[in-house]
Amino acid sequence: MKYFLILFLTCSIAFGAKVPRDNANKHASQHESSGNDTVDHDLLSGFVADEHLDWTSDQGATNIDDNNVPHTALTSNPHTVTKSQVSLGNVPDLKQNLSASVAPGASDDTGAGYAVGSSWIDTTADKTYMCTDATAAAAVWKDTSASGGADADAIHDNVASEISAITEKTVPVSGDFLIIEDSAASNVKKRVQIGNLPSSGAPVSTVQTTDATTTTIKTFTAGTDFNNDDVVMIEMDCQSTQNDGSKGAVIFLRAAFRKDGAATTVRIGSDVLLTNLADTPQAYSIGTVLSGSNILAQVTGASGETVEHRCETTIKTRNAT
Repeated sequence: MKYFLILFLTCSIAFGAKVPRDNANKHASQHESSGNDTVDHDLLSGFVADEHLDWTSDQGATNIDDNNVPHTALTSNPHTVTKSQVSLGNVPDLKQNLSASVAPGASDDTGAGYAVGSSWIDTTADKTYMCTDATAAAAVWKDTSASGGADADAIHDNVASEISAITEKTVPVSGDFLIIEDSAASNVKKRVQIGNLPSSGAPVSTVQTTDATTTTIKTFTAGTDFNNDDVVMIEMDCQSTQNDGSKGAVIFLRAAFRKDGAATTVRIGSDVLLTNLADTPQAYSIGTVLSGSNILAQVTGASGETVEHRCETTIKTRNAT
């Protein structure tokens, strides 16, 4: 009987007999030739604990470990990539406010997370701002929305009435500055002091007094500025101003002298003086005196005041012989 069974199985295989498909031990060569055998995961068995879990829902303590979660679900930078590694090392991490409804203030500072370079957009007023100082409770924000991002406080070449709106100094002094464009240097901008401006006529002399002492501002020398037998006319046109510009006076003087041969110079008549032609007249004065044969043009300030005197002083001569 044993030999008969072995012979039967051998013959069956030889003539192509099929083993039933529900035989769990069927050989791989007996799979469907099309390769479409279906595997039902739910029917698999023989796994070690927790190796075969349902990942489609929360399994509590037996959930899949975070290390096995696909990268598409991770947002915590698991590889600790740095800014420098992605060529962003020079990009500052700045707080921005791109949907504000008001302008930023002093309290929008470092304590609020802002830093120098932070941007702020007021969508209500359609203005943009940049933080230039984030000091606590004293933050400074610059309005960058005017003139395409230029300084809103700048003087422009195409905007009217900007200079006329600036506070005026009614009595300039020689130390004040003006801005010029240097025609001899491709019109680059430079500063120039009023006291160094060229005069269309008489030379300008400047002196500063700190009290009521009389000070010589110009000396006309006999034999150099005028000669023997000359009739001499001295004119002084002075602007005397307190150093802060708050007080001032404009004074005009004319005086006549005569030099008779080698004799000492003498005065002819009295000085003609027009004084205090200013908005705020002060007790400043000018005058001429003789020192031997020389003529001294002098100015006098006021006690306790620093006064700058700027005078155009001219001499005219005519020979009397």
